[in-house]
Amino acid sequence: MINSLQLGQILTDNIRLKSNLSKREIEVLSVLCQGFTLKIVAKKLGVSVRTINHHMDHIKAKTNLYCKDDIIDFCNKSLKLI
Repeated sequence: MINSLQLGQILTDNIRLKSNLSKREIEVLSVLCQGFTLKIVAKKLGVSVRTINHHMDHIKAKTNLYCKDDIIDFCNKSLKLI
C-alpha cells in the first residue's frame, strides 16, 4: 500500500504536469484519494472545510471534472500510469 507521502509525490509528478495544479491542490488530492471525507481532509491539512471546497473548485476547473468521484478516479488512473 502506498503511504500518503509517496502518494503525494506520485500525484505531484504525474498530475501536476497534466492539469497545472498547485502544490496545495495536489496535497488536497493526495489526502482525498485515500478515501477521506472533505471534513477529514480539512482537519488533516489544518484548514477549514470551506478552504478545501475552494481548492476543490480549482481542481475541478483545472481538470474539467465536476464531482468528487471523478476526481478520485482521475487520481487512481494517474497512479496506474506508473
